[in-house]
Amino acid sequence: MHIVKKFPQVDGDLGWLESSADWNIPLGKRVKGTNEFDIAIIGAGFTGLSLALRLAEINPSTRIAVVDALRVGEGTSGRNAGFLIDLPHNLDGGKTDVEYARALYKLNTFAIERLRGFKDQYQIVGWNDAGKYMAAHEEKNLSGLDHFVSILEDAGFEYEMVTGANLHKRLGTDYYRSAVYTPGNVLVNPAALVRGLVKALPSSVTLFENSPVQSIEYGPPHQLNFLGGKISSKILIQATNSFSEEFGKLSNQLAPIFTYASLTPPLSEEQIGKYFNGVSPWGLHLLIQLEPLLDSHTISEFL
Repeated sequence: MHIVKKFPQVDGDLGWLESSADWNIPLGKRVKGTNEFDIAIIGAGFTGLSLALRLAEINPSTRIAVVDALRVGEGTSGRNAGFLIDLPHNLDGGKTDVEYARALYKLNTFAIERLRGFKDQYQIVGWNDAGKYMAAHEEKNLSGLDHFVSILEDAGFEYEMVTGANLHKRLGTDYYRSAVYTPGNVLVNPAALVRGLVKALPSSVTLFENSPVQSIEYGPPHQLNFLGGKISSKILIQATNSFSEEFGKLSNQLAPIFTYASLTPPLSEEQIGKYFNGVSPWGLHLLIQLEPLLDSHTISEFL
């Protein structure tokens, strides 16, 4: 038996989650008693839920359990920058990289359209086809935009160069000197999106929230032990991100990296009129900084 010693924690207010509709309504239940499934998935983020959805599509009769230590939307999937990118931020030169960029673009757009289908079918809010700006302020970074444009042209991707007064008008700030706009990026409320995916789960999938795994007895059958209950399954899948080492199969192989974010209170109509009059929601990438201006009239900055 392997004992789990570290668990995900909610630290502070969760801006994305708390700005989602019905954010305080439980989507799953706690694990109680003895439960048997064909497949158990640890982690109810985008990876875990996507796995459950796809496995249920392939074999609708498979009994699947998805368990999470927190509520859906409280973990990493609900606490990121909210960009569904079609084009990667860091395109580099070279013909090999151009082919790689095209392949990655194809994969990314497939994922975006699959999520769009769920969004449309289940009325998931917080979705905006705003595109993305790659922007520069300092002189030394302007050449990087030129290089980015050359790769976009080599790969045949659509883009627009925006500078000066036009950029100021679009962003509501004159801080950035130049930007490359690509239209395929989507801005989302990630907590609303990942919680919305739960609506797509068929009856063959059971979601358990607020159920941290206390220990594991590897099989098969595998047994997950919880406070007040247990789950046994023929197949066990870990979609546990930076907590994967806690389950005994990996050791000293992961280096978790996290960023910090800030979210403003809703801006007043006076502030909107003064600083962002006529400005549509936008997403911007500057080196390692992501800043979306949201439909809810708030600004989020990820550093």
